[in-house]
Amino acid sequence: MKNFFKKDELKYLWPFYGDFLIATTLILYPAFFVIYLLNIDFTLTQIGFLMSTQALAMLLFEIPTGAVADIFGRKLSTILGYILMIITFIGMFLTKDFYMFLGLFFLLGISWTLISGAQVAWVVDLLKGKKREHLIEEYFIKKQSFMNISLFLAGIIGALIVKYFGLRVIFLVSALGMMIGLVFFLFGEEVFVKKKRKLKDHYKELISNTKEAFVYSSKHKVISYLMIITFISMVAVAFTSQMTWQPFFLDNGFQEHWFGYLFSAAMLLGIFVPYITKALLKASKKHKY
Repeated sequence: MKNFFKKDELKYLWPFYGDFLIATTLILYPAFFVIYLLNIDFTLTQIGFLMSTQALAMLLFEIPTGAVADIFGRKLSTILGYILMIITFIGMFLTKDFYMFLGLFFLLGISWTLISGAQVAWVVDLLKGKKREHLIEEYFIKKQSFMNISLFLAGIIGALIVKYFGLRVIFLVSALGMMIGLVFFLFGEEVFVKKKRKLKDHYKELISNTKEAFVYSSKHKVISYLMIITFISMVAVAFTSQMTWQPFFLDNGFQEHWFGYLFSAAMLLGIFVPYITKALLKASKKHKY
């Protein structure tokens, strides 16, 4: 353990690692939410609308919530995101109304935008402020590995909970996981320098960067092809998500709690991938072609 964590790594990053390793084991929502919605007689079309609503919220609020993080701090943005997600999961437990779920999925999208970039920026700013930039790479490697460990365990825990308590309780357990993560983050240290930028400046920067990216990619065929392939891959993944294979498995006699074990199996490989990638990158640096 002493060799696993570098000097001062736990001193600054323990709240984040605690969230990844402990709180995430109770986030049962990803493995079971489609099955639950089918269980309460939502159609696949309705589920598609819910997922689209979440994506729309993420698209609309990515920049405004980024401004919140820049003006008020990454820690506050992350904590607000967790609070909104807790409210969302409790709401999903309490209602079966489709239109209520539309609003909750929209709120879920907003909460993700508050957390995603802000949490990463929080860590990077903290380590840079403490002159510990060498720990940034360690953080990203361990983050992915720890999250996959927790999601692997979440699948097993979820399978047992669903088997004995039913599907609906996944939302309460997920809310509990977010509450634990929130407690960890309350103790997290922050190094934050307020950026004096208005919301319109964020949009101007986005438009400028987007134009620059398109101009650059149009002049480089390899990058253009990569962008096209990435887009096609994203569409393919969207059409092969839980909305397709989970209903298929259910129709062929797959029991509801078995999806937890299936989810764990999918996460197992991801535990080791970050370290394999790190080793490959180190090896590539030694050999220049």
